[in-house]
Amino acid sequence: MKKILTIILSTLLVVSFASASAKTTTKVAAKATATTTKKTIQTKTVINTSNVSIENSKITKQNETQYSVSFDIKNNVGIQSGIRYGLELIDISSSEIIDTQLENTSLTLKEQESKNINLAYSLPKYISNGNYKLVIIAETENGFPLSYVPTSSPETTININNNYTSPQIESCSLSVVNDASSTSYTNVQNLDILQTENIKATCKLTNNGTNNIDNLKVFLITHKKDIFGDILSNDVAQGEIALKAKSSQEISFVLPTLKTPQSYTIDTFLTDSKNAKVSKSIKINYVIHGQSATIQNVILNKDSYKKGSKVGVTVFWSQAADNFTGSRLAGTKDNYILTAEIYDSNKELCGSTTQAIKTVKNELINNVLNVNVNKDCNNIYTLVSIKNKENKVLDTQKIDTNNPTTTININPEISSASTINSINKIYVFIFLLVVVLIGYGINEIKKEQ
Repeated sequence: MKKILTIILSTLLVVSFASASAKTTTKVAAKATATTTKKTIQTKTVINTSNVSIENSKITKQNETQYSVSFDIKNNVGIQSGIRYGLELIDISSSEIIDTQLENTSLTLKEQESKNINLAYSLPKYISNGNYKLVIIAETENGFPLSYVPTSSPETTININNNYTSPQIESCSLSVVNDASSTSYTNVQNLDILQTENIKATCKLTNNGTNNIDNLKVFLITHKKDIFGDILSNDVAQGEIALKAKSSQEISFVLPTLKTPQSYTIDTFLTDSKNAKVSKSIKINYVIHGQSATIQNVILNKDSYKKGSKVGVTVFWSQAADNFTGSRLAGTKDNYILTAEIYDSNKELCGSTTQAIKTVKNELINNVLNVNVNKDCNNIYTLVSIKNKENKVLDTQKIDTNNPTTTININPEISSASTINSINKIYVFIFLLVVVLIGYGINEIKKEQ
């Protein structure tokens, strides 16, 4: 009996280890030989469409594949919430974004407040020969640009020389399932569809290397608006892919589209049998037709007010996501209602205001909502919402000066993705194996009795 129990326990430990290993996110470490030289190169000018700046950026540590970056995020005027940030690896010759590493952190900064940030970055395995640069980028959750600067001055050029050729998703074309027009769209065209429709993606995969590659999968990470938006779903296109050496092929699958009217970005890339990312990403953009609006940014002038004061809440927002030039469906027209509510640290209302707005043509609208404060209000919490004429809330955004740092979900954990239209067979196998072993053990124990 002891022997039986030992066998069962040992097997269960092995199974548990395998299951835990399957859940572990695998980070891709570059094996390339990389050298860096200090060289001033022409780069993108700092974008400062807000009052946020990135200062004192520098690379504090580097070797062949690892970098440490330090910088300060500073808010110069008023209060800025929802600051999201990360690093981008840029191909110098083409200006193409090769890799993006985002932090699962959102900041709220008061006027003249700054926060020092330290990030570690590993060059991805799939990077090919060439010259690259690292840049720091900050945006709000809905893609409102805040700042974009080099990681050092003079800028560091990363020279990559290796013999590794990774598989790639070269491009994807999109079409609406069962649409008689058979119109094809590119992956960046913001294809707009009805909630009842589906999108088929046809993607070109290439393998320019000298070895065959098996067990590839297409990962699809859906963000609200753009990649700085919250992750809403993690999916894997059904079926594994084999790519022969020096070849290309096309694959087709139905995208995992959401149903709420809004625009979405699907971060799309290849992974290997260990769920390690082995290709750069391409972005697939689509829009669900219907009533929507997006609060791009909210700026507050102070965090405390005396009774009788007037609070100026600056709101940048955009109307329905399907209302753009070249849309497949007629854009949704609507009238909107903007509301701002000011609360103190005890969540007691200090004042509110509502403003009705007719449909406008501008893509980005800027309104200032003036709130009359009816009591002393310190360490305020501000909630801004936008509704349609039926009073349905379309989007909200908050400024909470009492919680300046919050955890968000914008950097994907690849291993948590679910397979589209498929069951994860490894967990079914584990479950069945455990059931069989327990049944076997019980049966043997009964025999010995």
